[in-house]
Amino acid sequence: MEVDFEKKQLMKMKKELTLREVQDASLKILQDIHSFCLEHSIIYSVAYGTLIGTIRHKGFIPWDDDIDIIMPRPEYERFCREYKSAQYKLKCRENDSDCMIAFARVYDNLLTIMDSVVPWCKSEVGVWIDVFPIDCVSDIEPVFRDKHDELKLLWEKSITARTAIGRIRADRSFLFNVKLIAKKMLYGKGREAKKLIRQVILKAKDIPWGESLHWSQLCCLDGYEYHYLEDFSSVVFMPFEYTEVMVMNGYDRVLRECFGDYMELPPIEKRVGHFDGLTKFYWKE
Repeated sequence: MEVDFEKKQLMKMKKELTLREVQDASLKILQDIHSFCLEHSIIYSVAYGTLIGTIRHKGFIPWDDDIDIIMPRPEYERFCREYKSAQYKLKCRENDSDCMIAFARVYDNLLTIMDSVVPWCKSEVGVWIDVFPIDCVSDIEPVFRDKHDELKLLWEKSITARTAIGRIRADRSFLFNVKLIAKKMLYGKGREAKKLIRQVILKAKDIPWGESLHWSQLCCLDGYEYHYLEDFSSVVFMPFEYTEVMVMNGYDRVLRECFGDYMELPPIEKRVGHFDGLTKFYWKE
């Protein structure tokens, strides 16, 4: 069994990115994507915490450590096929068998490197931003809810399965490593995760874009989303930090459906980043 002593020692010698440095690196990736989308007439919208930050803070939520964008499935598939960058790379299941998530990530691997207990690929990656496809779903909400629940089970299993590609780590507890060994025996080296992700993608996009009146994001199911198609019928441009981003026209209703009164700051104890210690980024040099 492979023990990850050497990698951990190397990470200790590198400098970890601060929150602000992660934000700055992420924002540079978003600028690159935004420029590409403008040039190629592809629409997207910032989403989730990034969308709240755009509206409430005109930039990052102060404690947020990632950027999320969404694209209608046809735009997403075209983006994944055509995106090119001098500095960044795109990885998604549709074009890279190494990928064990059902959406895309655009990432840096020139300046930064990731260390995570929840890996999503076997290759070396650094700071990234998430690019989620959104899909049309049934206009009968109980029918949609059944589909949502089915996909959520597959998604949760895929997360457990992809942790099996991690290495035994000297900096983790004995129990953590014992559980990891058990996962490796059960799930193999990513094969089960890839199988589950293929199922999620196929089931998520079974209704073509525009053939129903509702949409959802079904590839990363840590919440429940059921929105009107008319709320992403166009985009507007809004300031974000020192640049601008695309925002779906119905952002207010979408945010209220997901978060309630999103303009109110959460309690201090809930002002934590997405990665929360499970994933860290380091400078390569």
